[in-house]
This record gives sequence, C-alpha cells and structure tokens, in this order.
Amino acid sequence: MFACLHARSSAGQLAALAAEFSPLVEKTAPDTVIFSIVGLERLIGAPQQIAAEVARRGSEMGIQANLAIAHNPDTARLAARHLPGITLIPPGKEADRLGGIPVTALDATRPRRASGRRGRLAAEAGPGADTPSTENCLAATGF
Repeated sequence: MFACLHARSSAGQLAALAAEFSPLVEKTAPDTVIFSIVGLERLIGAPQQIAAEVARRGSEMGIQANLAIAHNPDTARLAARHLPGITLIPPGKEADRLGGIPVTALDATRPRRASGRRGRLAAEAGPGADTPSTENCLAATGF
C-alpha cells in the first residue's frame, strides 16, 4: 500500500510529514511525495485510520494537502494530484475512482522526444505518432 500527498502550498513540508510515517519516501515532484504505508495497518489500523492519522498530523504541521491511499503508487499519485481531499482506493476499484481523470493527466501520454530511427520515423509520421495508445496508458497504471 502507498500514500501520496500533494499540495500547492506547504509543499516543502510534505516530505517531513511522510517521513513521520515511513522511511520509504519519494519526492516525485516539488509538490508531491509518495510513501509506503506497508506495516502501518499493524500499528495504526485500517487505511481509513491511517489516512485520518496522516491528516491529523498534517493539520498539526499546518499542511493542507490532498491525500490518497492505494495499492499502487501511480494510482495514489494520480488520485492525490487530481482528486481533492482524502481519497482511499481499494484494490480493484481503481477504474471507478480514476475514471473521471482525463487521459492527458497520465504521464505516459505526454509527448516524448524520441531519438534514433524511431524518433525520425515518428517525426515523419506526424504529430502524435509517438504518443502511446490509451490501452498502453491504462496498462501502465495497472488497469
């Protein structure tokens, strides 16, 4: 299980908040951190209780952030960055909760600058030729 915090303000404190709950913290963007919550169920309780505790501690630190908990770190990141407040996504419910997020929000859909022969072929084929299909984007996020 993973948790993700996303905040436009107080972004500098997100890593410190996450580190209070896990030694495994990754800053994925200046305003976003992902951290493992494996083992916290034994210490704190169910994911709802973990979310409440993270939110409580964040409030004490003066942090206002979106918080998402999911089985997959990419799912948690997408939810925290695009869904307000606290979001809990149980395994198997990813499509239900993330379905309203536009495909353009997925990192895999951002145009990449390809190099070598493939890049030349994509440039010759025209705009969007190097963009992965929707099916590949969904597969990359665990759907």
